[in-house]
Amino acid sequence: MKIKSTFTTYYLASEKGKNKMLDIRYYTFLKVYETLNYTRAAEELHITQPTVSQHIAYIERNHNVKLFRTSHRQTIALPAADYLYIRTKKLAGMSASVVDKIHKITASEADITKK
Repeated sequence: MKIKSTFTTYYLASEKGKNKMLDIRYYTFLKVYETLNYTRAAEELHITQPTVSQHIAYIERNHNVKLFRTSHRQTIALPAADYLYIRTKKLAGMSASVVDKIHKITASEADITKK
């Protein structure tokens, strides 16, 4: 299934298609960290490499840190990226459980109103 929307692609490509609360740029960060390759991350997320670069640049500007060093076609995660990865991975997991719980609450409310 081919999807044109970058936003939708992220949600389908990340963690088995469950809805997420985390900003999609952080899913890009997770993928770059895991692959240590901007091009491969773009391919796996079904987005362009310039979009991946923009997402990482946004996070770096937003937090005033440098996450990766790229030289001679090699990407190296810096200490700030190591720390951010651990925390972002936890947040991604928590956001999935929050969304699941919200859906369960909504479904049970729908059942109550049907009665």
